Amino acid sequence: MARLKIPERHREGIARIAKLSADEAQSIRSALDSSVGRKHEEETQGTPADVATAALGKMAGVERVELRQVSEALASMYLEKQRRDVSTEEFVSEVADALEDVHELTPNDRPVLLKNLDTLLTSDLFTITTKVFDLKTESDKIYCESRILTDLRPVFGIDVNEGPTAMVVMHQLKLSFHQGGPRHQDVYIALDADDLEELKKVLERAEQKAATLRAIVKDVRLFGIKDGK
Repeated sequence: MARLKIPERHREGIARIAKLSADEAQSIRSALDSSVGRKHEEETQGTPADVATAALGKMAGVERVELRQVSEALASMYLEKQRRDVSTEEFVSEVADALEDVHELTPNDRPVLLKNLDTLLTSDLFTITTKVFDLKTESDKIYCESRILTDLRPVFGIDVNEGPTAMVVMHQLKLSFHQGGPRHQDVYIALDADDLEELKKVLERAEQKAATLRAIVKDVRLFGIKDGK
């Protein structure tokens, strides 16, 4: 297997982890684990790094930028560990070797980094949120955003100089999605009043089904549903 290389954007976050005391690392681990344990709260949307940042955001005395650096580094390392299919012990050693290769880890900091990474990367938060994210995005097209454009279309008679004889209200649904990459793609769908009514009913039914599932599933954290729906 190729030797691990740490992207520059994650090196500062890993360097911060190497400077944590054992108590600080354990506090972060506790914050991550407690987030997994909460049931039926509003889900944090986004990637495993987003979920981890939200979990750590409840910790006092830690800068938001620092939290994001640590969260993104941890999520990235967990995904790479899964991809390489190695044990946590073996992987954290590879991380330390990679940092030493670029002279960003001292011999004194290595044991601390190994211990802290072992503490943090074994949190259930990364196991669960990574699987949830994979399931949510395991599709050919991933929804990004939507917008409905509404306008009036004039209808002219035989003599256009007399002006429009009628007006039609038209709606155009713009759906933006990802397909095989980060670039947005768009599709436009014409809608009339009946289509809007049907679309609204379909969305309301989906929310009702999610609420029904929430009532049934009481003993596990439920992802993919907003609080109060």
